[in-house]
Amino acid sequence: MTDTFFAMRQSDKKIIGIIDFRHSLNEFLKDFGHIGYSVCPLERRNGYATEMLRQVLAIAKEQGLPEVFLSYMKGNVPSRKTILYNGGEYLRDFTFNNEVGEVFRIVL
Repeated sequence: MTDTFFAMRQSDKKIIGIIDFRHSLNEFLKDFGHIGYSVCPLERRNGYATEMLRQVLAIAKEQGLPEVFLSYMKGNVPSRKTILYNGGEYLRDFTFNNEVGEVFRIVL
């Protein structure tokens, strides 16, 4: 099961991002994790991803998950910072389509 949320800026009701929360992981998703998110390019560097992730972590905790896993592809430094800011702990590297990513765990 996956829940998808849209992040909307209250001041102008503009959708600025999207975040997916996967309640469980299959073999394929173990590298990509429970949560995936994206912020519109013109809205990046404003803290939206950090807040979106913070809110979905609270939902995951309410759903009874003791921890969640997230990943990013190396080179996406802002995503790495977002994960770390929300308590991410590095676990391991993985490769997908000849690109290297990192998997993090966040204990809830």
